Formats: sequence, C-alpha cells, structure tokens
Amino acid sequence: MNAGLDFSDCFEELFQYDVISFDIFNTLLMRKVVEPSDIFIKLGQEMSQLEMLPEGIDPVHFSILRMEVEKSQKKSKNKDVSIYDIYRAFSDIFSFDIEKTVELELEMEKRNTYLNPILYDLIKKLHVEGKRIILITDMYFSQKQIEQLLDYAGMDLSLVEEIFVSSDWDVNKRDGRLFERVRDEKKLDVKRWIHIGDDFVADVLGSERAFIHPYRYNIFQKIPLAIKFEKNGFGGGIPSLYSLRLIMNERINVSDKKDNFWYKQGALIWGPVLTAYGEYVLSMAQKNAVSQIYFMMREGVLLRKVVNEAQKNRNTDFLLSYLYVSRSTTILARKKYFDRDVFDRIAMDQDMTVEMVFHVLRIQDFIGPYKKDRGKEILKMSGREMDELYRYLAREDIRVRIEDRIRYERNELFGYLRETIRLDSDFILCDIGWSGTHSQAIQSVLHEKMKKEPKAITYFVWANTQSVNRMMDGNGLITGLLKEWNSGGFSLSQYSRYLEMQFMDETGSVIGYDASNSYRPILKETGISSSQLEWFKDFQQGVLDFQNLFYQCKRDTEWNDFLEEDICKIVKRLFLSPTKEEAQNYFELEFEENLMDIGIQLANLPNEINKCKKMSPEVYLSCADGKEVSWPQGIVSLYNPAYHYIRSIEDDDFRRNYIMPIYNLCVELIKNNIKQVLVYGAGFAGQIFSELAAICEIDVVCFIDQDPYKWGLEFYNGETICSLKDAKNNKCKEVVIASFDWLDEMRQAIRNEMPDATIYQIR
Repeated sequence: MNAGLDFSDCFEELFQYDVISFDIFNTLLMRKVVEPSDIFIKLGQEMSQLEMLPEGIDPVHFSILRMEVEKSQKKSKNKDVSIYDIYRAFSDIFSFDIEKTVELELEMEKRNTYLNPILYDLIKKLHVEGKRIILITDMYFSQKQIEQLLDYAGMDLSLVEEIFVSSDWDVNKRDGRLFERVRDEKKLDVKRWIHIGDDFVADVLGSERAFIHPYRYNIFQKIPLAIKFEKNGFGGGIPSLYSLRLIMNERINVSDKKDNFWYKQGALIWGPVLTAYGEYVLSMAQKNAVSQIYFMMREGVLLRKVVNEAQKNRNTDFLLSYLYVSRSTTILARKKYFDRDVFDRIAMDQDMTVEMVFHVLRIQDFIGPYKKDRGKEILKMSGREMDELYRYLAREDIRVRIEDRIRYERNELFGYLRETIRLDSDFILCDIGWSGTHSQAIQSVLHEKMKKEPKAITYFVWANTQSVNRMMDGNGLITGLLKEWNSGGFSLSQYSRYLEMQFMDETGSVIGYDASNSYRPILKETGISSSQLEWFKDFQQGVLDFQNLFYQCKRDTEWNDFLEEDICKIVKRLFLSPTKEEAQNYFELEFEENLMDIGIQLANLPNEINKCKKMSPEVYLSCADGKEVSWPQGIVSLYNPAYHYIRSIEDDDFRRNYIMPIYNLCVELIKNNIKQVLVYGAGFAGQIFSELAAICEIDVVCFIDQDPYKWGLEFYNGETICSLKDAKNNKCKEVVIASFDWLDEMRQAIRNEMPDATIYQIR
C-alpha cells in the first residue's frame, strides 16, 4: 500500500477498546453498483436469460417485486427475515426454483462485492493488538452465506471471532436487541466495546440503545457535489467504481488533501478514467502482441505513469518510453506536399493569426501583402478571403519554399524516430487525443523512408471522429478508450485545452531536433508558472493514488469490464454539468501561448456571467458560441451553482417533487441574503436541504431534532444534531423547518423556545 494513503491511524481511538464490532454491508463489504437494489436488476437479467422469469416480468419489474416482498415480509413477521422467507413469499406471484434463485442471488452478490481496504487493513492491525473482532449485520443472508461472501472477497475469516446475522437470531440492530444478544452470548462488557457501521438508525442509535459506543463510518454520508451531479444526471459514471471513489473521498477528508482541489479532481474524476486507460492500453498491447509503448510528450507524462502502475500490477514487461513530438515538429511533416489540406490543418486553430501561418510555414519574408493590415488578425475570414490566402501561399515560388521546409522536417522527424524507436517491429503510441496529427506524421514518414515500415497503433484517451477519419498513410491505426461517435454526440474537442495542461510537468515543448547530437529533442522552456506546476503535480498524484486504491481492491476480472459509455459519463458530466468549484479552478488555469483561448481569460468572466444573468442560463447556453466562450456551462455554474443539479432531476418525478420545493426555499433564503440557518428536522427532508444548502453556499449551523438519541451526533454533511433548547443559545435566529409534515407543531415548538426567531418552511 502507498504509505501516503494509509489512514488507519485516524481510527487510533478504537485501540483503547477490547471489543470492536463491525457492520458488514456498506461498511466492511462494498458493492460494485450505485444503489444496492441494482444487484436485483442484475439478478433479474440473469434469471431472464435462464428463462426463470414469467412473461411480462422484466429485470426492473423483478427488482421492484424483490424489494417489496422483502419489505412486506418484515412487516408481517415484525422481524428480519431470511432470503428463503422472501422467495417463498414469491409463490403468491409466480413459481420458480427457490434453491436455484437463492444460489444465483448469492453468486451475484459475490461478483459484485469487495472488501473495503481501509477497514480490512484496520481489522488486521486490531487483530495483531489482540483485540476481539466481531461482525454484526441486519441481513437476510445466513451466517454461512455471509462467510461465503467474505471468503470470496478475500477476507481471512480467522481474524473474526464470530459473525452475528439478524435473520439467524430473529432480532435486529435497529432496536438494540441484536447487540444485547451478542453481549449475552459473548459475555461482553459494553464499556469496553465499540461498534463501527454506516447506518444512523441501526448502527449508531441501535448500539447506543444497548449502551455500546458507536463509531459511524459512512462513505455515502458526504458525497462530493461532483459525484452527486454525476449520479443524478449521468447514472453514477462507472457503477463498478462508485463506492470505490467514495472510499477515496473518505481518505481525502481525513488527510491534508481535503482542501486541495486539484488533488481531489485527479483522485475522484480523472483517476477512474485514466485507471481504465492504463488497463485498456496494456490489454490492447497484449492482444496485438506489441512489446513497445511510447508516450507522446508533453501530455505523455501522466499517461506513462498510469500505464507503468498498471504494468506493475499485471507483472508484464512492455518497453515504456517517451516520444518527444509536438505540433511544431509534425504539422508540416504530416504530408509530403503542400496542399489545401495542409493549409486547412494549420488554419483550423481558432487562435491562429495570419502572421502565425507564415511563421509555421517558415516563409515570414513572403508576408508582405498581409503584414500591414491583416497580419495580427485571427483567421476568422470569410470563405473567399481564406481561398485568397491559400492561392497566395500556393504560388509556385512560395510553394517550393514550403515544400523544402516540409522535406527538411520529415527528414528530421525520421532521424529522431530511427534513434528512438525499435523500428523492426510494431509499436504503440499513447496520447490524450484530438486530431491525430502526430500519429499521422509519424506513419507517413515511416511509410516514405522504409521499405517495410512498422505499424504504429495510436491509443488515445479520447478519439474524436475527425482523428479516426484522417487515417494515416501505410498501415497505421488510430483509436481510443473513449470515442466521440459513441458518446451521444458529445465532443470533448471544445474543452481540450482545459485538459492538456494537467497532464504535463515542467518539461518544455519540442521545437525541433539536434541532428549533430543523435537528434536530441530541442525543448522550449515551459511558460507555466511554478504555482500552477504544483497544481498539476497534485492532480497527477491524485490520479495515481486512486489507481493504487483500485489495485488494492481488485479481486477478479470483472473490474476490467469497464464500459466505454460509463467512463464517458464522468467526462461528460465534468464539462456539461460542472460544479461552481470546478468552473472557478479550471477558469483560473494559465495557458501557454500556443494554447491560449481568448474565451476563457479571467478578465472576460464578469462580462460573461453578467450576460448569463441577463439572458437566463437556458438562453445563454442555447446561443453561446464555442469559439467565443469555450465553456458556457462553466459560466452558468459561476452564476447559479445549483442550475445543473436542478436540471439533472427534471425527469425524475419523485426527486423533483421533493427537491424542487426545498430548492425554492434555498432561493428564498438567498434573496433575503440569509447566509446561515438552523434547521429543524434531521430526517429525509433535512438531508435534501443539507445537500442543496451546500450547493447554494448556505451554512447550516446545526440540525434540531426531538429525538434525544440523536443529540450530539453528526448528520448528513457532518452537521451536529442538538435539542431545540440548546439551539436557542445560538446567535443565528433564522430557522428552517425541513419537513413536509407536522409543520404547525414544529412552528409552535420553535416559537415557545425562540420567540424572536424568523421561521422559513417548505412551500
């Protein structure tokens, strides 16, 4: 394990107890799905394939029935039930092989659960210290079935003294009786016993009712806004990595990285994407029997680190090396002759000026007719003007000069490739993506210079339609982990320069090769500030730390079953529904001269935000020009941090009916310039208000609740729960009633204790 990620010392207080009990599901065992009920959908899909479901019952319908039957059985029997009780009750709906179905569900759980590495590591350390470890869970599986799940996940069961399951004992944790049964069976001193679990009612209140010390460990309690946006509007990104990302988030929250935006962005957003990329590249290398992999600099810095870590995990021995190429060294070398395609490729850069075109072509002395009036102008000419410029450049004397330069750059590039790559065999090129200019130039030069050129296979993180359509000469190939044509029309090209910078280090860009010194790359010093380079180091460390966590948890081949559309959702969410924090930090990036974009300069932000305010976000997004404003969705987030979140729930009747009234309450508070509130009601509505208040930058001082068992405990986003009597001593006198019921009673209770309070409620 990476020592920098070992946060088990945060559990130091546990070592003072003799007995430490753990909840199992969502604590020690995590699922590879976004919602636990998704397991039942997967089960339904398998049963459907085995023709075990009757006609008219699809996997989703089966999932709903499975949950409802379990709920009704618990209610009718007034206790936790076994999995056999649940499926026997299905006989009133349709008949099937109960034993086979139980076996399938257990197998489905095995394939979709893994050990939480943080808590498993903690258990091993506690065991070494001689502590008694007990597992206690409210679950329909039996003790033997739970043991099978844990064993399959890779747990050493000898570390555990005993496992207690509610369905075996006819009592549960929620009312404290299962804890009491464990106490009596094991003759435990409750003063020397602490229980760790995620559920507020079962694990915290239940253990308190049995006078046992509770310790709440709940990775689902403080979900980052970015992942909430992703879950609501984009299906949770990669479902198999959803809980793993939340374990990573918990690690960050207890580390010195908790306020480090770029580290978190690397760990929680790009870590999953690039972990998948590392697996993808090595899988393709093995499939194509290619032994050498080259990473195109400068963006190749991070990609090489990721693939190197993947290689360590797989115990493979591919050659991994850097290839120093750049736009400067490949844009002319891509073709043998100067034609309209070469011109269009140069002119397509949205910040390219007429003067820069002449500079790229190394014909500055021919700029005469354009120097005075048009030299500094960005190429946003009419079609006629572009045709006129191309005809001028295609004049024979100018074209001869350009093609001399093309031959020179192709010879230089070949010299460098010959010195760097083993050209007697095929090789892989790795890059972020976009146009494929570098790959095309490399293959074109090899095709010209060699009798039998090797195949250059380029694997992008993101392959757009244009790069693949521009197939290389010879037998090269361009493809990618994520493909524009499979992502619902979403193109990352508009946002590309926000990404390229983060993958770099202090290495400068390549401007040529020194032929007198084995074609050593000549580097232009980077124009990035030292403070921004530190951001990128943090970002890259976050990516690698997530990847490290991924390999700690990997127990079977299913982790490799990344679906392209799932990974794509993470990237789409970032740019289509950014949080305010993401927009602020990405807009603050400094860009080198060759990556400058006039649409994202900080000086332009106030004007764009004001436009958004005047137009409304909907109108602004519909008419924003990608060339003028490179990231209109980011501007919207700066103006209204909750806009994308609210849009993400519009198609969900349940969430819309509950969330919109609470959001409207937040809007009312903002209009009244209320920045701090007390919240009455630590229930479901309180959770939603806590979530929306965080997005809307409203500070919840504390939650108020009538249940004395909750007093002093933490609520949804870490807020303290207190009594109304204690809350009245607070300086804040604005009270929000977070409830849809008992409003009159709550208002009266507040008035009795806090007559000077201003009360707001959901309408």
